[in-house]
Amino acid sequence: LRVPKWIGRRLPVGARTVTWNVNNTAQCPRCGVENETHSHIITCQHPGAIAIHSAWLDKLELWLAREYTHPDLRFGIISLLRACSRSLPWTPPRSSDPDIRGTFRQQQRLGLDTILYGWWATGWAETQHAYLVSISRRTTGQRWLSRLIKKQWEISWDMWRHRLEVAATPDSFSLATAHEQLNTEIRSLFQRLATTSYAPLQRWFRQPLPLLLQQPLAFKQDWISMVRSFHEDNPLPG
Repeated sequence: LRVPKWIGRRLPVGARTVTWNVNNTAQCPRCGVENETHSHIITCQHPGAIAIHSAWLDKLELWLAREYTHPDLRFGIISLLRACSRSLPWTPPRSSDPDIRGTFRQQQRLGLDTILYGWWATGWAETQHAYLVSISRRTTGQRWLSRLIKKQWEISWDMWRHRLEVAATPDSFSLATAHEQLNTEIRSLFQRLATTSYAPLQRWFRQPLPLLLQQPLAFKQDWISMVRSFHEDNPLPG
């Protein structure tokens, strides 16, 4: 299920969730960028995200070598993925092979963002297949590319999982933003209703404001919901 969601760009990233509920935030919970897109899951510059992706690139380079990847293609793939992860322009490495140079140009025309979702130019499989034939390997370039794409799906999931872990920590940008929004509303309700004489509503203001502002997110949401409910059912002056 996770692969179709990634390829179809249907994961609940900030840019999507904010369209479902205006109270959600579009910010990345890892680095705080204003509009978290699917591509940003890979390109996020949070220190933890950079470390995970860099370690994966090192392992991928070893895997490419074990899979008898043409050296020029191997250097091209690693430099391309590194540029994509940093949202930088890609400068293809030099190659004496005209077909490989043509593959690099083909990828540049196709675009770099497509790489993040496993959409590679056809030339990668074709030039790799020609190289495999030249060194008498029985596998195919298409199978090699399919396995490479699966490697990408794995790192995409690892990066998404890291994003969820960070989002669940108290110091994440999204949680901090959500707390601040709720705190603003709580202060407003305290200012308007803390001195009410309506008994059912009074009980919700027994806890001091500073202590209430330190409560978990779910507690604050429930508190606001209950206070609103009592106030709307029994409107009072102010």
